Amino acid sequence: SWFSITTTAIQAVWTPSLIATSVLLSSMLVGTFLFFSLPLFTIAVAPPFLILLGPTLLAMNAVSMTTQNTVDAGVSGLVAYGSHTPSCCCPPGVDACALVVGKGRFSGRCPGNWTEDAGRCAVPEALAYDEDQTVRGCQCQDNKDCITNPLYHGHAWCEVTNHPKCGHRFRLQPRRRWDHCAIAGKPLQYASKKSASVNDALATFIPNRFRVWNRAGSALTWGTYADSGRGVAFGKSRLFTSSKCFSARPARTLAECAQQCLDQGTSAAGKPERCVAFAYNRRKQWCVRLPTYAANARFAPYAKRVDGPGWTNYVSRYHGRRQSK
Repeated sequence: SWFSITTTAIQAVWTPSLIATSVLLSSMLVGTFLFFSLPLFTIAVAPPFLILLGPTLLAMNAVSMTTQNTVDAGVSGLVAYGSHTPSCCCPPGVDACALVVGKGRFSGRCPGNWTEDAGRCAVPEALAYDEDQTVRGCQCQDNKDCITNPLYHGHAWCEVTNHPKCGHRFRLQPRRRWDHCAIAGKPLQYASKKSASVNDALATFIPNRFRVWNRAGSALTWGTYADSGRGVAFGKSRLFTSSKCFSARPARTLAECAQQCLDQGTSAAGKPERCVAFAYNRRKQWCVRLPTYAANARFAPYAKRVDGPGWTNYVSRYHGRRQSK
């Protein structure tokens, strides 16, 4: 699979396992964070917050880490992938937080009297793209395109091999074709409870092109409407019924949002419903989970970079199957 690390102003691609690329991870994260070591914790501080967190770290006898020893300290643990997500911890009396990785039995915990507040940190996330096929079953000419191309409507894409019916035509060059990159994983394993991996949960979803329900994602269709600024969607299950409201919930990563959709479903006015689509805003860590009749709620503006502001919209590959053909 092809992997993308998403942090503020950072992307990378590689094919070996995450474990085998700890050196690369460390060299990438250095410069985005300043690292400090404690006997039981590794702490990553964004440079703008060092002036606030510095005195606290100094009082804790935290040792500043150099580029060379970040590898040995396991800095790769600061990247969310699979079931692992670093903690966002905040010391008392300080209006700043930091990413924290606990060692051994302290994994998932904060040091001392620090408290966890997931919404206060931008969590780096590794995304794996399927190197064998795209969303529509095409083959990328170059798998690196999934990482290097700017996002289109909030999603990764690549130019595909010359096949007359696979993917989508370029508007100005109709002989060339492209398709969205597919998230790597085993969604059927997750659906059958044989896997608990959040990556397999995320692989259940494909870019929402809003074509099964309506072409424009119009608010006129069954009263569906998305208020992107507030992270709220409205939808009607029947024409002559009242609209139901679905509001954003916190999710530290894109994969966590997908897992919440599958495992927790969604709800309106306390009534649980099956979730078939979701919209995610990485900067705000907002996850809006949507039922069938609100799946065409289009959240915009779209993200232009995997680490930037804006929305990405996903729908289950098993709902409205015409989308993935």
